[in-house]
Amino acid sequence: MNQKRIDKIGVAAVVDYFCRMGHIDPLIAFDDKRAVWDGDIDIYKKCDSCSKEDIEFTLRVQVKSSECKSNGFNTFVTHSINIHDLELYKNNGGTLLIKVLISKNKAQLYFAYLGKVKINNLINDISEKQQTKDIRCYKAPKEYKELYNEFLTTFDDE
Repeated sequence: MNQKRIDKIGVAAVVDYFCRMGHIDPLIAFDDKRAVWDGDIDIYKKCDSCSKEDIEFTLRVQVKSSECKSNGFNTFVTHSINIHDLELYKNNGGTLLIKVLISKNKAQLYFAYLGKVKINNLINDISEKQQTKDIRCYKAPKEYKELYNEFLTTFDDE
C-alpha cells in the first residue's frame, strides 16, 4: 500500500474509534497539512451530545499510520518523535499520540498520552546530540471509562 492510502485508512480508523465512544467528537482531517497536530478531539460530558455547553475539554492529537506485515498486533509499539515536536506538545498542553498499524483486513490503534509531566520526563532523558525520542504506545482501550480516566490522569491540572 502507498503511504497516502495508509494515512487515510489510519485516520478513518481513528475517527471510527472515537465516534463509537459516544462522548468524543473527532475533528481530524484527511490529507491534513497542519504543521504539528493532525486535529483535535472534543470530549463531551454527555453521550451523543454535540452542544458546546457540554464540552468538557479538548485534546490535540497526532496520528501516525504504518502498514503491519504480520497478522497479529503486539501489546505496544514504539514511534520516534522529533525533540522539537515534543517541546511544542509540552508548550501547548500536551497531545494524544495515536499510532495506527494497518494490516490487510484490520487496523489497531495504539495511544501514548503525552501530558506535560510525561513530556518533561522524556525530555530530561535525552542526550544533547539526540534528535528524536522513541515513544511507547499501548493498545487503545476498548471502554470509554478507561480512556476518560487516562485523559483525566494525564491532562488534568498540568
